[in-house]
Amino acid sequence: MALRAGLISQAYNQVMGRPSRSVREAAWGQALGRELQRHRSGRTAEAVARAAGVSVDTLRRVERGAVASPGFFLVGRIAEALGTSLDDLLRAARNAEQGQEPR
Repeated sequence: MALRAGLISQAYNQVMGRPSRSVREAAWGQALGRELQRHRSGRTAEAVARAAGVSVDTLRRVERGAVASPGFFLVGRIAEALGTSLDDLLRAARNAEQGQEPR
């Protein structure tokens, strides 16, 4: 089923003129999403989204890694809402992507 969904997504992106995500981009998006969820630690998605000035749907899509390359300012607003720096968040996501334990 995942393969079929991937093929459908790829075909849609080609028709709509959107580039497909590479395996590395997908892994990065998932690592970033996991770090956002880890930093959320007990706060609701609604509270974090409200503090960041984004919709709950957008926050959840970024947390799932469904956003191909979330914008710099979007991730920055979410990091600020979580009480962490953008540098720390991105460093933790990069370490997680490379299989290192979070600090």
